[in-house]
Amino acid sequence: MPGQVVKCVVGNSAKESDTQKGFFDWTVYVKPDDNVVERVVFQLHPTFSPNQVVVSSEPFRASFSGWGTFEIGITVQDKSGAQHAMSHKLSFEPEGVEHIESFALPPPAPPSPPKPVSNVGAVMTNVPFASMHGSKGDPSWAPPVVAVECKQEARPGYQSMSASEYLDQDETLTAKVK
Repeated sequence: MPGQVVKCVVGNSAKESDTQKGFFDWTVYVKPDDNVVERVVFQLHPTFSPNQVVVSSEPFRASFSGWGTFEIGITVQDKSGAQHAMSHKLSFEPEGVEHIESFALPPPAPPSPPKPVSNVGAVMTNVPFASMHGSKGDPSWAPPVVAVECKQEARPGYQSMSASEYLDQDETLTAKVK
């Protein structure tokens, strides 16, 4: 819901590595309180390869092994596409470390104005053949199509039609210029 404030629990858990002395196995995570997050990008220390990890589905977490702590950059992208920057200081405390980050969902885009109904490309109808192609026209010629639509009357006060502009179809135009 636009304008809604979304709270996220951001944190990490850690334990000493069973396989590498002096290293820790750790997991960083983002737990949003609502189902509005599309993806989370974790920006790790430059010594990690890759140092940017994208998680596109819940749970939003990533696990690693390392020996030093650093600030983890976090970008949360909500389902509207808006991005929200956060960070978390990695900790190797056995009980883990968490904090709350929050962001507001952006307001919705204003509604698009209704699109006008257009007859561009429609075939001319309810018009005498001579009005379409002239008195020397061939009855086999296809009627013209609307190129620019105009709702105004072409010649007010006369027996008239709309002021739309028409184009002959290619085959008809070719026949007319022979």
